[in-house]
Amino acid sequence: MFFALSLLYVTLALLTALRASGAAAPSIVTVIAGKPTEYRFIVNPSTGIALGPVTFKVTNNGAVSHRLQVCTGSSSTCAGPATALLAKGKSASLTVTFTRAATYRLVSTPADVARGMKASVVVKAAPTPTPTTTTTTTASAVVSKPTTVSSSASVSPSASTGSSSSTVAAGKVVWTNVGCGGCHSITSLKGSVNSSLNSTHPEPFPGGSLTQQQIVDVAAYIDAS
Repeated sequence: MFFALSLLYVTLALLTALRASGAAAPSIVTVIAGKPTEYRFIVNPSTGIALGPVTFKVTNNGAVSHRLQVCTGSSSTCAGPATALLAKGKSASLTVTFTRAATYRLVSTPADVARGMKASVVVKAAPTPTPTTTTTTTASAVVSKPTTVSSSASVSPSASTGSSSSTVAAGKVVWTNVGCGGCHSITSLKGSVNSSLNSTHPEPFPGGSLTQQQIVDVAAYIDAS
């Protein structure tokens, strides 16, 4: 009993220390190898990943062995941490700490890469806080009537962000990593992708539901292509 209480005390003390230090929990990225075809990856999410520790949860759904390597170096040759070679149906986790915002390549073995087995993730920096400006008004100032916005209003992803080059580029990453091109042509989807994509898509996405930002990005890429 004394040992159990001591262990509980130590565990609570460690949790308290982690909270006090502000240590961030790793972001989670799901990676399915061997889908939608043998030498491809499905990555979710693939954009909007925060700086800091990221845990890649990898499952090989292919018929042959694959691995995941995260290219963190700046050279054209991939240098970075990798999982062990995973046989069919096997899983592994790989935690990588990103210290700069960039697009990082994900690859398998060199032989798999030669067959096109690669993807990418976009790591973003934290937004810069907007300074708060205090405005002093006189008693005679005219106060305009507030505008009421209906809660039922809907905004399409492309209308809310436009088609900036960064959004279109991020959308291309989503299109490739989720494997949209395996079932759809870009022309057939123009103007039809909106914020209800997760519920209207005929089948669940292999890596889980897309975030609203991913839907915005892929809609911008489709409409701009």
